[in-house]
Amino acid sequence: AVENRTLFLRAKLRALQSQINPHFLYNTLDNIRWMCEMRRQPEISRMVSSLSQLFKLSLSADETGLWPLSREILHIRCYLDILRVRCQDSVDFTLTIQPGLEALEVPALMLQPLVENALQHGIQDVEHGDIRVEIEREEACLVYRVRDNGQADAQAINQLIRGGPPPGSRKGFALQNLHERLQLHLGPRASLLCRSTPEGSLFELRIPLGKEEGPGDPPVYRG
Repeated sequence: AVENRTLFLRAKLRALQSQINPHFLYNTLDNIRWMCEMRRQPEISRMVSSLSQLFKLSLSADETGLWPLSREILHIRCYLDILRVRCQDSVDFTLTIQPGLEALEVPALMLQPLVENALQHGIQDVEHGDIRVEIEREEACLVYRVRDNGQADAQAINQLIRGGPPPGSRKGFALQNLHERLQLHLGPRASLLCRSTPEGSLFELRIPLGKEEGPGDPPVYRG
């Protein structure tokens, strides 16, 4: 029974993970085409290089959907580099990482959907966007925070995360996907929440560390 459950979880994770990449690929290729037309060759080279590395990393996650935090960091650096070229001076991106966490084993591809959500929805009505990514350890948890200077309806977003978009709508699909993958890995011990702050919106993803799992439980990541 435990083996069957493990196989099911891995198949489910592969199916969810496969939904992440194509949408971003199509958007980026469209940007590359547009930039080719404008003959901005240095930016094109930079964007293609980062995109290539990003997808090599995406494909390197094994069937468990896990990798070291160092790869998650490299993946989000590539993604932010693409966005810096794409957005030029209209958005500021900041990445802050607490030292000494790189060897932790974590679920793969968790940060990129949060940054994409902040870009596509969080700051869409802001004249100059500000997106900040923070990675740190707080006691027995690894914490990802993605902040933006937009104003979101946190209650509605949290409902989307857990219940998915209403029938006929695609809004909130990526966040629901992220939450579902997180729950498949860790169950209720992990959390993804949106909060409204005076500075804007905050997404906080918590991954528990250091607790041993029981028979048949999803894996828990150790510090």
